Amino acid sequence: MPMGLLTADGKLYLITLNHDNPDPHNKLKDMAGRPSRSRVSSGTRSGMQGIDITDVKLAAATPAK
Repeated sequence: MPMGLLTADGKLYLITLNHDNPDPHNKLKDMAGRPSRSRVSSGTRSGMQGIDITDVKLAAATPAK
């Protein structure tokens, strides 16, 4: 099942697997639905924006208002 990343400004990116370094992609699967901070490389093909995750970690929790 493909994964996507929704940014704080409302952009949606298709997340692609880097076959040379799958660890960040696999870590991101465990963080689904939780805020994270990621390093990525990006590109566009046929109008679809895609990113390759190069590093990922959970974002610091923000207090409820």
